[in-house]
This record gives sequence, C-alpha cells and structure tokens, in this order.
Amino acid sequence: MKHINLSIVFVLIMVAAFLILNQKTDTVTAITKLQMQYNNAVDNAVSDSFLKIVDQDSIESTSIDFATVTDSFFRYLAWNLGLEAESLKAKALPNYVPVIAYIVQDGVYLAYHKIEGENPQVVKQTDNMNALEWNTSIEISKRIPFEKITDTYQIQYTLTDYIRVINIDTKEEWEGYYVDLFEQFPGLLPSTQEKFDKERRLIIINCITDSMNTYIESHNAIANHYGIKYHISLPYIENDEWYRTIDDISMLVLFQGYPYGNDTLGYYNRLALGGARIRKVE
Repeated sequence: MKHINLSIVFVLIMVAAFLILNQKTDTVTAITKLQMQYNNAVDNAVSDSFLKIVDQDSIESTSIDFATVTDSFFRYLAWNLGLEAESLKAKALPNYVPVIAYIVQDGVYLAYHKIEGENPQVVKQTDNMNALEWNTSIEISKRIPFEKITDTYQIQYTLTDYIRVINIDTKEEWEGYYVDLFEQFPGLLPSTQEKFDKERRLIIINCITDSMNTYIESHNAIANHYGIKYHISLPYIENDEWYRTIDDISMLVLFQGYPYGNDTLGYYNRLALGGARIRKVE
C-alpha cells in the first residue's frame, strides 16, 4: 500500500512538472511569435517614415521635416500593429517611444515628449502605459552639434571629415576638411587621420547617447507623474552598430515597455535604426 501511495505521489509530481514545463514552452513560443511580429512592425515603420526625409545633398546641412517624419512613424507603427488610427491603443503608442534621434550631417535633432499645462496628479502605480492618454505633445529639439570644447576652441564635427573650428574668445571660424585644417591647428586636432576618425566617432556617439539619455529621463519623470512605474533606459549598443549609424544620415527609435499581452509574457523592447540618402526630385 505504501508503495502504491508513493507511486501516486511520484506520478502527480511528474504531471505537475510536465504541465509547468509545457506552460513555459507555450509562453516562450508566444513571446517569440509576438517579438517577430513587433520587430517587423517597428522596423517597417522606421523605414517607411524615413522616406519623408528630404536631403539637400549638402555636407554642411540637411533639411528634414521632423514633425512630418515623426507623425508618419506613429501612423505606420499603428497600422503595422493592426491598430485603428483613432483607437486608445494607437494614441498611446508615443508613450512607449521616449525619444527619436534624427542624426544628420552636422548634429542630431530629437523628437521628445513635453508635458502640457499643469503637472498631473500622481495616479495609482501601474506598468500599463495604455491606462490613460497623456497630456503631452511631441516636440523637436534644436540641432545639437557634434562638438568638442577646449579652453580656447570649439570644434564641431560632421558625419564626414568636414569640420568647423571656432575661437571661443574672438568668434573667428574656420571650416574645411581635416587634412586641410590640420596644418593650421597641429596641436588642436589629432595627429593622424586614424586618430581623427576615432575621436570624431567617439564625440558623435557621446553626443547622441548623452542627448537621448537626457530626454529618456525626462520621459520617465513624466511617466512617473502618471503613476507609471516601468523605467525606460537606453540599451547598450555595440561599436559596430554605432559605426553604421554614424556613417550616414539616420533615424534611431527607442521603443520600450510595450506589453506582449499580460504580466506573464512581459514587455517588448527594441532600438530600431533606419538610414538612407533621399534626394529631392527635380
């Protein structure tokens, strides 16, 4: 009798273990399927909206209708996710995008959230950013230059070897390619092309990440006003990925905290990149 009871207990344990394992397998399968679906939705929204960019084909400046690109991104994203344009879920999509970086030849512009009116009262804490419609607007920052500042000079870099050197005291400016300006500023600029490229990339990367982190923290502060406890942060990006990003005009979108469906499945996160050179049709 004792052996029979032990056998029954063993069978029950094995059945319970099987059910738990099967449930975890189903969860992983569901997340994988949704992840692929969301990846396609975000990547295609970035690619399609990036076509709105108008390149003046100048190494010094690029004119982009940022408001149109940003609006297009959210419309394409809602469409790709199968959401009705005027639905609450579609209107809540910007809550999951704390910042969009538009990387142009001579700097970076950022689309970010700005709270309107009085600060809202804190509501019950939740992870669901769909819970209510935020009283915010999407604003576009001024151009943030890729620059290095010394005691005397301000050096502004671009996605190419073209640079601008400004004397902080006299306001005198020099523009040109590194190989041409190096002879005028041998102690200020790196001694070799290789060192220059390394410094240029590092300054551009730091400018982009520092700027994005500033607006991400601002977004988290706004979310906190609405009782959202999910904390958004900029993920680590490999150098190779960064180098591809800063080699040409591009668009960087952080989409984070989007629910897979319930608390068990967790949240979807992605840093999506789009890049191209779109010239105006004459």
